[in-house]
Amino acid sequence: MARGLLLLRFAFALLAPVGAHAAGRELQLEVFITGQPTNLIGAFREDDRRRLSATRRELEELGVKVPSGYKAEDPVFLSDLAGVSYRFDEPAQTIDIDLPESMRLAKTYPARPVRDRIEVSQPGVGALINYDLYGSSGGESVSDWNFQGLSATLDARIFSPLGIASQTAVITSDTFTTSGDKVLRLDTMWSYSDPDRQLTYNAGDMISSSLAWTRPVRLGGFQVQRNFGLRPDLIVLPLASVSGSAAVPSTVDVYVNGVKSVSQDVTGGPFSITDLPVASGQGDARVVVRDATGRETETTQPFFVSSNLLREGVLDFSVEAGFPRLYYAALSNTYSGELAGSASLSFGVTDRFTLQAHAEGTPKLANGGLGAVFNLADRVLVSGAGAVSYYADGYGGLAYGSIETKIGDVSLSASTMRTFGEYEDIASVTAPSARLSLSADDIEYLSANTRPARAVDRVSVGMPLSFAEGSLNFSYIRNLSADGDSDHILTAGYSRPILGSAALFVNGWADMRDSENSGILVGLSVPLGGGVSSSFDGGRDESGAYMTAAVVKPVGQEPGSLGWRLSDTEGAERHRSASVGYRANHGEVDVTAEEYGGDYYARGEVRGSLVAAGGDVFLTNRIDDAFAVVDAGAADVPVLYENKPVATTGSSGKALVTRLRSYEHNKIAIDPARLPINTTVGKTEETVVPADRSGVVVDFGVDTKPQSAIVLLVAPTGEPLRAGLTGQTAAGQTFVVGYDGRAFMTKLQANNEVTVDLAEGACHAAFSYAPKGDQQVSIGPVICK
Repeated sequence: MARGLLLLRFAFALLAPVGAHAAGRELQLEVFITGQPTNLIGAFREDDRRRLSATRRELEELGVKVPSGYKAEDPVFLSDLAGVSYRFDEPAQTIDIDLPESMRLAKTYPARPVRDRIEVSQPGVGALINYDLYGSSGGESVSDWNFQGLSATLDARIFSPLGIASQTAVITSDTFTTSGDKVLRLDTMWSYSDPDRQLTYNAGDMISSSLAWTRPVRLGGFQVQRNFGLRPDLIVLPLASVSGSAAVPSTVDVYVNGVKSVSQDVTGGPFSITDLPVASGQGDARVVVRDATGRETETTQPFFVSSNLLREGVLDFSVEAGFPRLYYAALSNTYSGELAGSASLSFGVTDRFTLQAHAEGTPKLANGGLGAVFNLADRVLVSGAGAVSYYADGYGGLAYGSIETKIGDVSLSASTMRTFGEYEDIASVTAPSARLSLSADDIEYLSANTRPARAVDRVSVGMPLSFAEGSLNFSYIRNLSADGDSDHILTAGYSRPILGSAALFVNGWADMRDSENSGILVGLSVPLGGGVSSSFDGGRDESGAYMTAAVVKPVGQEPGSLGWRLSDTEGAERHRSASVGYRANHGEVDVTAEEYGGDYYARGEVRGSLVAAGGDVFLTNRIDDAFAVVDAGAADVPVLYENKPVATTGSSGKALVTRLRSYEHNKIAIDPARLPINTTVGKTEETVVPADRSGVVVDFGVDTKPQSAIVLLVAPTGEPLRAGLTGQTAAGQTFVVGYDGRAFMTKLQANNEVTVDLAEGACHAAFSYAPKGDQQVSIGPVICK
């Protein structure tokens, strides 16, 4: 195609009138840059003085840097560009532009391939309830046990193309106190997501938006927020990139943390490789440029990837309004009577500069602020923000700053936040300020001081210790509350691998204002194989010295997995326990027996999900994300997810496939070898893209009673009809004649008439049909005349 276009442009150029030089002429030229082909055709104009020009847009597409001052469609004479020369070969219709390095634009090579837009599958209609049933009993001796109550934690949702309605709640037979709700409503919400606009709409109980320098609150109301999770094909963070220059066409290898991440062929000249596969963090990338002769040049370039930054032009926001929730997880339906609203916004001004804004308020409160995040030379990430508030005739302010960097092998992060004057936010002005009596026994819940702290300082340092083959971490936190209380917590940790796959760790902590609130913990973790691991740790805290030993085999994610745990803690208070868990197709069961402080306890827990979707009801393990109901049309058909067997259809011919990835491609297939021999199958695999927390129905079009037969069609001479001919039954079903005149036909009646299209017209045949159970019916030969 490109060669044909080139010849066509050559033909137009050669057919140009000879006298065109007088008024100038348009040229379509094959472009070389400093002797290297670009495989591009450029549009140029030659004036009456035989000077060549092109528009700024055209030159930049060819990799030529144009000085500022020219608009996109302005003509730029090549002779006016400093340091640029060119050779125009009119017979060959080529131009070779000799560019200095400073006048070349870098060619960009994305390290990540551009992903196609993912179309979301139509959600089905259904409901599910995730449940966690818990019961316990205990006492001073096994013979004197007391029943301590039952509880059920429920997470129910109804899904449809109109969105998801969800409800969470806790039901208890005994709250272990004489107050509180025994049927405790937690969150009630309706949610709808629009992948085209990358928006999610929430109504009901929600958590407001927040930034690093603001505080979220629970609201009962309405919310609109950007949701990039709906479009995994989009890249919204400024990922790491490297740049360089190659004198001739070369291969560029990029190593991140010592591992080759990208290998890219580049043309001669400056290049930029963008979107390196680095999820987050800071470090150095080693760039190796290797030409055809094997000569190498190597450079090291820093990178810094942070989720606090947005790609240039990307907007993230959330807006919500409602009534603040009070005493969440203690009372079901208590809200502030004061309407509140908030909004948060982040915008990528450039790949290295993200602007932030936040506003919130009530009828009596106004609070707003601005913030920014900077990537400085891929070495330092700096954040800063300021906010002001007005409430009850009082003004207040907030200042926030943070820094993240890496100096050599030492990682450092620090942040500080200060409030001034009478600074308030929604969390402080709507929280209960007085005691709340929950029962006649005057059991009171006293809300903590909810005003923002006067000062919060955090510092953390991490470094590898090459001489000790481990890593050392320090952190310091200072918190000065609004009422003047101050905490100064210092922690330190060291970890290193030993004995191959084992790991040793030492952690210590100290309250610099209260020496009694200090401790140390030393531990060793040793994998034993087969998924079993052991751990040993000991230390001292404010209650005294202790030592713990444990052996654990976690319950796996696959049905049929058995797990267990044995542990023993000796010290000021003895704690011994033994538990066993089993995951079946229909749920998970855990049983625990323990001794604690001289008392004995037994606990039991059952977790799972009840699903009603696709015209059937299923008992299965807990479902937190998406799932599919597979209709294979017959029982005992294996179902595969990403080529791995995960389920078998039941008596209804359906199966449930869980743990699907929402808004991602999920391949589901069936094994047709287990279907009855006379079954027709529409398809054997399908790729679905389910919505968040929803279910889809995958119908493979299996018909176990197709009323089918293989019919041998012959000509009046007895010769089989030619393969490839098409025909149609009287019922409207089309078929194709195969080898030896055999045709597979479906939806047959007791008596059938068919027509076959021939080159010279058509022939007709008639035959009778009777099913034979699960056996394939063969009929014929049948004469078509």
